[in-house]
Amino acid sequence: MSDTQQVDKPWWKDHSWIAALGAVLLGVSGVSVSLYQAKLMHEQQRMSAWPYLTVINDNSDLAGKGLSRIVIANDGVGPALIRHVSLWLDGKPLPSWHAMFQQFKPGRQDDIPYSTVHNRVLPFGKTIDAIVLATPEDITALRANAKRIRFDLCYCSVYDDCFLLQSGAEDITTAVAQCPAATDPPFVN
Repeated sequence: MSDTQQVDKPWWKDHSWIAALGAVLLGVSGVSVSLYQAKLMHEQQRMSAWPYLTVINDNSDLAGKGLSRIVIANDGVGPALIRHVSLWLDGKPLPSWHAMFQQFKPGRQDDIPYSTVHNRVLPFGKTIDAIVLATPEDITALRANAKRIRFDLCYCSVYDDCFLLQSGAEDITTAVAQCPAATDPPFVN
């Protein structure tokens, strides 16, 4: 046999094949780790912008003026895009805060001061006064009927992760695919 003749070896005994196979495995492992790390970073980025809304019945008598209010607070770490609001009394949707107080006192003519909540951006750490109650009768009526009332807010993060807050006797927040359509009748606030 001459020096120039090659002896055929099986591929698994050829050192260059083993080195190439090792390089491919290392490359695939490196890409897999990079993809997993990118996924974790993406999830962390989404969580760093999660809003978390709460509804607070504030009876702190705002500077001694005899006022009470319902406050929406963003206790999360990102802005909340409020996309849907509805008000329910005894499981039936209401068109306004005024309609709710008319249920408590039929024939009521005066209106309740309120803030527009629907289609607002609530930055983290900020609040909105949903309604401000100025009379002892309104405050008493709200307290007496609190278990009959449910106030729903659907809001989304800047990444379109949406949540539905159902605030009533107990506050429940659940993740939803998207915010619901308007109730019938639509809530005007």
